[in-house]
Amino acid sequence: MKSKVKKTLKYSVTTVILLGAAFYASMEEYQKDNLSRFLEQVIAPS
Repeated sequence: MKSKVKKTLKYSVTTVILLGAAFYASMEEYQKDNLSRFLEQVIAPS
C-alpha cells in the first residue's frame, strides 16, 4: 500500500513540474517578467 502511494505521489509531482516547465516555456517575455515580479512580491514582501 505504501509503495503505491509513493509511486502515485512521485508521478503526480513529476507531472506538475513538467507541466509547469512547459507552461513557463510557452510564455512570452513580458509575461515571464510579470510572473517574476509577482513571485518576488509574494516570497519577499517589503
